[in-house]
Amino acid sequence: MSKERTIKTMFIISCCAAILINLDHGILPACTSELMKDQDLNEVEIGLLGSLVFFGLVSGSLVAGFVFRKYPSKLIICCTTVGNILSLFLFPISNTYLVLSFSRMLTGFCQVFAVIYFPVWIDRFGK
Repeated sequence: MSKERTIKTMFIISCCAAILINLDHGILPACTSELMKDQDLNEVEIGLLGSLVFFGLVSGSLVAGFVFRKYPSKLIICCTTVGNILSLFLFPISNTYLVLSFSRMLTGFCQVFAVIYFPVWIDRFGK
């Protein structure tokens, strides 16, 4: 694959990941009352669901440097974007609080790689 094509591919992946991250930040606030009714959750459980994504971000930050040094960045971004899509898909089809919680932590974990890499990518390849 040519360098120009690789840059365009990474740009498209970056845009998709940014859209997913922004959609995720609006999911929980938009459906709080429905989620409380459907899953029979209280305010504490909803608040925990809202904060678990940040726990995933922090835990992902701890390993991201090692992962970026060991594996190609394109592979990492592709895999974590797919992981983010799967975790966002898992959230609305979940029936248990444990799976909802896992989905939120996985979402944050997958997002951190994009959050760390995209500013570096823009600085290096932006025109």
